[in-house]
Amino acid sequence: MFEEVFLLGALTRGLRQWGLGLAVGLPILLRLLYHTYQGPLGAISVVAFGLTVTAVYVKTGRLWPSVYAHILADVIPMAVWGADRKSTRLNSSHEWISRM
Repeated sequence: MFEEVFLLGALTRGLRQWGLGLAVGLPILLRLLYHTYQGPLGAISVVAFGLTVTAVYVKTGRLWPSVYAHILADVIPMAVWGADRKSTRLNSSHEWISRM
């Protein structure tokens, strides 16, 4: 929820006065930077996911659809592949995208 509230609700909305490119680009870059541990395939899915939730937010002005999408993106892999990995969190919370 932090990502959506901070990146979309604060940064995207706050940076909108300096143009849509900056308002979308900087939050996507920040999202990507703190997901670098997911590797190259993870980076692609993080950018795709970030662009999708950002587009929904820019079009609707509502955070909840993006929050729900992020929750699902974290919960679905846990439900499908389980939490029986080295840690209780999957190596990539968006790993299910790269497996498709």
